[in-house]
Amino acid sequence: MMLKLKLWMWLAGLIFLLAMVARPSNSHAAGAVDRASGGVPAQRLRHLLRGVNLSGWFSQVYGSGDTAEHVRSYITARDISLIHEMGMDHVRIPVNPRKFFRLQEHGVISIPPRRLREFDAAIRLVLAHDLAVIVDIHPDHAFTKSLAANRSTQNALVRLWGLLAANLAYRFNPNRVFLEVLNEPTAPRLRAWEAIQLRVVEAIRKSAPNFTIIATGTRWSSIRQLCRLKPLPYSDIVYNFHFYQPGAFAQQGAQWAYPPWKFIRGLPYPSSPKIVAPIAARVENPAARSIILKYGRQRWNGRRINDAIAKAAAWGRKYKVPLICDEFGVFAKYAPPRSRADWIHDVRIAFERYHIGWTMWDYCGGFHLVKRQGDQIIPDRAIVKALGLRMPREPGSVSIAVGR
Repeated sequence: MMLKLKLWMWLAGLIFLLAMVARPSNSHAAGAVDRASGGVPAQRLRHLLRGVNLSGWFSQVYGSGDTAEHVRSYITARDISLIHEMGMDHVRIPVNPRKFFRLQEHGVISIPPRRLREFDAAIRLVLAHDLAVIVDIHPDHAFTKSLAANRSTQNALVRLWGLLAANLAYRFNPNRVFLEVLNEPTAPRLRAWEAIQLRVVEAIRKSAPNFTIIATGTRWSSIRQLCRLKPLPYSDIVYNFHFYQPGAFAQQGAQWAYPPWKFIRGLPYPSSPKIVAPIAARVENPAARSIILKYGRQRWNGRRINDAIAKAAAWGRKYKVPLICDEFGVFAKYAPPRSRADWIHDVRIAFERYHIGWTMWDYCGGFHLVKRQGDQIIPDRAIVKALGLRMPREPGSVSIAVGR
């Protein structure tokens, strides 16, 4: 009997020892880390597969819209619930540092307590609906332009992230909150941007060592600049790019983009010389007409989109780091609805083919997933389908009442 007891004790000890040896050595609470994923815990990457940008909530807000009432009412629990119900796993919250933090040329003075409370509440609202959050510092053009050459602006960004990351680390679980260095940097020299980004990453790591960071290349986070980027000397970083190719289609009619694009309306996708010829003939602006004809000759279709995104995927494989495209979409005002849905479908399919997470631009702005009419939220059925999502369960109608 005693011999059997000793044998069982020896076996139990052996099982315990083997279990301890088999445990993953990394200390992340999120779970196992795949070495091919740049040290980002697999559980975290599962929350960065399908998402949408909540533009206009803490960014693109000016004048009288910059109020506590706007923050309270612009995005509500019903919106977040709808996003979750459609099958997304995260949202990206763009934050304009000039509007929501006391940011001056000589640096960050402080984060106003009211703004901090509003932002914390927004993150908690999202997390309460089983969604993850990308916190995106999303400055205006003047700040971004100044950042490239102005040391004091660079210092301001570093100090801002140091303060903000410390607050987020104190209040939130790193498994569901991701910290994005900067939206669409425009520094003309990649090496200059790499130096700035490294300073910011070091500030975030110091204040929030356990959080996953999202980094990017310069020139509006283009694929071309991503492929020239030297990965940071840190693990647990996801690399981001934006995709609006071709710009003449995706941003046709836009007043803020490349000037000739504002003269382009009704441009279809896929493209061919024959299909764009009548549109070009109606355009008086010579530059815009030339762009339309070139778009036709390039024959943009699903294969060409796939080839463009494949370049980003190849860079990610080379350096064994995970990728996300946290902006892509089509300006809806002037694009043919069917073409817009077809382009979004082809882009989404390419992302998923290469295991690249995505975050559509945007929820209810000019590139909208949903429209608002009075107290109704109306999902665009064609775009929901193009994204591979599901329509909300609302018998007899696609209109969703907003709970204020």
